[in-house]
Amino acid sequence: MKKWIAAISAVVLAFTGSAAAVPAVTAAAEESATSTYNYGEALQKSMFFYEVQQSGVKPDWNEVSWRADCMTNDYVPGGWFDAGDHLKFTLTNAYSAALLGWGLLEYGDGVEKAGQRTMYENNLQFALDYLVGCDRGSDIVYMIGDGSFDHVWWGSAEVYMAKYELMKGETERPYYTCEDSAIQADMAAALCTGYLNFKDSKPEKAAEYLEHAIDLFDRADKLRAIGDDAAEQPYYKITTFYDDLFYAANWLYMATGEQKYLDLCKNDYISNLGKEEQSSELKYTWGMCWDDVMQGGVLLYAINTGDSQWKDQFTKHLEYWTTGYGGKQITYTPDGLPWLFQWGSLRHATTTAFLAYVAVDELYQDDLAKTTKYTQFANRVMNYCFGDNSDHFSYVIGMGDDYPQAWHHRTSSGAWNDKWSNIGQTEGEDAKPMHTSCTAHWWAAPTRTTAIPTRSATISIPRLPSTITQATPQHCAQW
Repeated sequence: MKKWIAAISAVVLAFTGSAAAVPAVTAAAEESATSTYNYGEALQKSMFFYEVQQSGVKPDWNEVSWRADCMTNDYVPGGWFDAGDHLKFTLTNAYSAALLGWGLLEYGDGVEKAGQRTMYENNLQFALDYLVGCDRGSDIVYMIGDGSFDHVWWGSAEVYMAKYELMKGETERPYYTCEDSAIQADMAAALCTGYLNFKDSKPEKAAEYLEHAIDLFDRADKLRAIGDDAAEQPYYKITTFYDDLFYAANWLYMATGEQKYLDLCKNDYISNLGKEEQSSELKYTWGMCWDDVMQGGVLLYAINTGDSQWKDQFTKHLEYWTTGYGGKQITYTPDGLPWLFQWGSLRHATTTAFLAYVAVDELYQDDLAKTTKYTQFANRVMNYCFGDNSDHFSYVIGMGDDYPQAWHHRTSSGAWNDKWSNIGQTEGEDAKPMHTSCTAHWWAAPTRTTAIPTRSATISIPRLPSTITQATPQHCAQW
């Protein structure tokens, strides 16, 4: 059971979604029968969400009946849309793919038992192939899409380009390139997880991932700077890059076994990592996210080196998130949720839960007290999301009896004529035809979670009804 819930925590770190029922989940449910929640179902719905976010040609294995081909002439087709919008950011695609890959590496057997390994691998490869396409050798494509259009027009991805041409007079979306240590390091990290996951089952594909990972990292390390990424800064403003190099170097060590990557960590990166405010002590507060992967790097470095100093350093982070360390402790809501800040509170909590599960399995095997403490912390976080709170409210859309009924997601909203406020009308000039391609009951919550690339995701794992019906009028939360 723990392996299922740990795998789910990896999946929802940045994206999450919905799913139609498949027989394999029944088997998963049998083993988790002693729990209040069906973790196999949650994993399945999470995979569905990644498929909802797909851009480009719809793969044959995509189970979202109301999605179709879209943006097929992007400079780099494929990849995941950002949040409930239609921009594509390489940074968040890479961050999310790395966590997906890490989750599969750690808990692949749990994914297998849930009957979701093939679907998981398909979704992971879909993102990694996009990252390969964004690597141009001398620079990277860091963003695709026109933000000024994307955030003023509301409709589905399938009709997006028709509207774009009508309103902008152009038939292709713009793309933006740069060299950037943070983005390239995160791409390298993600591709390393792809190599490690596929090196036995798909050796040629794995070799391609590793080749790009090594080159991307080498360029990122040589540059050691944030790039000219002006187009994405209104949405994602990168503030650090040594944490990304540290994180990626650990993945390169795991993929290649070459000591030089750990030497770079020791000699070049660690001294440049974040510090506690007004202190020389390495940072242990805050949480892992798209702009700060330091804690993931610390955990990997502790695992890779076996050095007790780094085990202790990561322990500080988990203590901060549980009972406190050094006079500092994360805020807890009256209902028991560790709350970092207002943007994507569940994103940060579930990411830390995943890191806690990994640490329990990799660092604290011989420490019963820590194993118990951190496992209970992670379980509480995940179960809170599934409905174990005073309101019995599920933040996993489609699970339980009470979950969010309004969401920020253009493609699934049912809008077909730019007027999302008129969704559900059946009379008048704005009457909405019963097109099943855009009326599925699915949505991303106003605060979105951790693992579509999302700016502030909460867990949003919807359920696709067996019969898709007309969307009802709803006020979608805006940014």
